[in-house]
Amino acid sequence: MIPVYNEESAITKVVKETKKYCDQVVVVDDCSDDGTAEVVSNLGVEYRRHDVNKGQGASTRTGIIAALSLGADIIVTIDGDGQHDPSYIPLLLEHMTTADVVIGSRFLEPSTTPEYRKFGIKVLTWLYNIGSKQKLTDSLLCLRAFKSSILRSIEIEEDGFGFCPEMLIKIRKKGFVIKEVPISCTYHSDYKQNSTFSPVKLASILAYKILVWRIKIEY
Repeated sequence: MIPVYNEESAITKVVKETKKYCDQVVVVDDCSDDGTAEVVSNLGVEYRRHDVNKGQGASTRTGIIAALSLGADIIVTIDGDGQHDPSYIPLLLEHMTTADVVIGSRFLEPSTTPEYRKFGIKVLTWLYNIGSKQKLTDSLLCLRAFKSSILRSIEIEEDGFGFCPEMLIKIRKKGFVIKEVPISCTYHSDYKQNSTFSPVKLASILAYKILVWRIKIEY
């Protein structure tokens, strides 16, 4: 399941590579205003489009609903901008026999993540981990594999990027097993064309969302 917004230059390669490792690809277009829709129409995928721009959380929710309706047993989420390498999908699936959710981590092996990103991710993951027995090294990466039964048991309420920790907090609360595998990411630039927040502002929003969801769900 691939959420996209203004990714006409990257989505073809992402979809073609992803198709090598799964039975079906769902692309959710969050009301792109470039040529994304036209490009995706030629890729042979299940396509959903929002009439207005809603955010990555809303796109992920739409994509998961679509994938469940198509009868998926396991749903993998991957970004459409080329940051995640689809060749990691088999590694995620390999560990689904011992976990309910398998997610990528940038910090299980020596990381190429820029230092400012690394600092922010580790602080936010600390907020996610503190006081919990089930800890992660990277709570923000969106390259993830889920058993469909898990996704039927939770609801994504965040429309923005706050969905990323929200999902894991809800899954952890229900006692499901979350496992991490090492991956690396490709960072194209510090500020993308479709980025609406500076790194500092986004980190502040995510810190607030993590605390809100932990208080709401766990306490």
